[in-house]
Amino acid sequence: MVKEIRELGIEAVAVDWALARQAARYKARGGLAYADCFAAALASAWNAPLVTSDPDFKFLEKEIEVRWLRRR
Repeated sequence: MVKEIRELGIEAVAVDWALARQAARYKARGGLAYADCFAAALASAWNAPLVTSDPDFKFLEKEIEVRWLRRR
């Protein structure tokens, strides 16, 4: 299974204290699942867009770039 995931180009990222603290800050503001907070924290740390269709990320648009996928 790990081989198949790697072939998809998915990268596992180790969580350090800075990433955990930023995720906790997002979680404290409410509205996001803890795993989603890590996705947002990683986007912030890497200065990368977060791609989602989940409207719960709306409150973060002023802090990170959110690229919206259309919902079906």
